[in-house]
Amino acid sequence: MTEVSRPLRENPQFLILKSPGFCEYRVENFRVRRDGGSRIARGTSTFTWLDAAILVVVVAFWQRVQSTRAFVALGALSLMRVSLRFTQVLHESVIIFPPHGIQFETHRGCPPFCLFSTRRFIHLKVIQDIVISEGLKGWDVHYYLAAIKPVGSSDFGFDVAFENLLPPHDVLLEVYRGIHATLLSPSDCTPDT
Repeated sequence: MTEVSRPLRENPQFLILKSPGFCEYRVENFRVRRDGGSRIARGTSTFTWLDAAILVVVVAFWQRVQSTRAFVALGALSLMRVSLRFTQVLHESVIIFPPHGIQFETHRGCPPFCLFSTRRFIHLKVIQDIVISEGLKGWDVHYYLAAIKPVGSSDFGFDVAFENLLPPHDVLLEVYRGIHATLLSPSDCTPDT
């Protein structure tokens, strides 16, 4: 039986799925608007009236244009618009398999359908540490959760969780605590908070 919870009221995009064999920490691609209300700002979008209008314009020009270059340009623009719609990040997850390791997942598609997923598994024996660090991008501070693992004989590498969505620090701290609690007591997949 899988138990689903949303532990952080200020961050409804974050949910925890607990099951006897694993724990999943999922961040969906939306957030609460920062205007003080409780409205949701979606990070993904389905097909809209703008997509329909673009399709009508492309069809109208397609019938009138006789140039090969114009056909190629219209086709390239249409293909680019469709590819942007079908490669949106829907959600990212950190899945903990207590006796085995951690898996980072990214799911892409057009809501509500997941079309592609990327998975990176890191074996427990390879993980040196799990850290929350910060990086600067322009004038913004971004926090990220990373697994440190050895690369080669003397170097270290980072595998960053939630690398596309970069959730807020509260979410990363909850995942960090859950990872450490679960990996320290592998018989129980219920982290102490």
